[in-house]
Amino acid sequence: RVPRQVPQLPESYSPREELFEDIVSRLTTKDGEGCVRLAARGMGGSGKTILAAAVATAPRVLSHFDVIAWVAFGQRPSLTELQRVVLTQLGGTAPAEADEAQLLEALHAAAADRRVLLVIDDAWHLDHERALYCLDETTRSACLLTTRISGLVKGFHELELQQLDREEALALLLRAGEVDLDACAEPTVAREAAYSAVELCGRLPLCLAIAGAMILEHADDWDTWLVPALRDSHGAELRERSAAAMGGADAEGGALSVEERVLRASLRSIKDEERVGVTALFDVCAC
Repeated sequence: RVPRQVPQLPESYSPREELFEDIVSRLTTKDGEGCVRLAARGMGGSGKTILAAAVATAPRVLSHFDVIAWVAFGQRPSLTELQRVVLTQLGGTAPAEADEAQLLEALHAAAADRRVLLVIDDAWHLDHERALYCLDETTRSACLLTTRISGLVKGFHELELQQLDREEALALLLRAGEVDLDACAEPTVAREAAYSAVELCGRLPLCLAIAGAMILEHADDWDTWLVPALRDSHGAELRERSAAAMGGADAEGGALSVEERVLRASLRSIKDEERVGVTALFDVCAC
């Protein structure tokens, strides 16, 4: 029942329990009329997608809805292709030559009289939601949308993914890197390095998970290697996490984002002969 497009939760995943429970409770409530509309907003790397995946695979959610539909956008999507993805998930069909309007009509037909959870991940434009919103208002269906942009869609209750606190971020980094600070040769040095890495990662779950993977690659010397690797980004300073960054805009002067800094550092931990392919993968993921 869970579409294959829903990302698997990483082993290091730790739920933001309060926010997770809030979303699940709102989605599965039987009170009120019409459909539930929620938007989870946060900067890139804040864990929006993984949070949505955790919600979509939660037992309470799976038992409440007749069907789960998941679609991931990004900045340059093909709306008709993504409409067909959702249509397939709903068990509907449409002619090969169907245009956007015809596909939306087919989506409405496939969702009729069914309680559907539609997850729209990484929406950037209002048209993204409009092209896919097909829920039957009489069924208490729900739409969960993730985005970096505040107020993207009118009528959606917006929930913000706040920055992890220092200890939460440290716990995630250590869990991802399989590190027991007390078992390190120099626990004090290791703890200081871990705290520094947490701040250089902006306390962002995605960046912390990548940094944790880097620790695994440098298990013997991560406490002396990781922080310099994260700091060394061709002299660029960390971008201020401002409202502009929340919308995906570049900071003045072209400074690298937290995500870019961590990805570049992770590339330096990869063997030269493997780096070209991995760089290409990062380029694809960044699109």
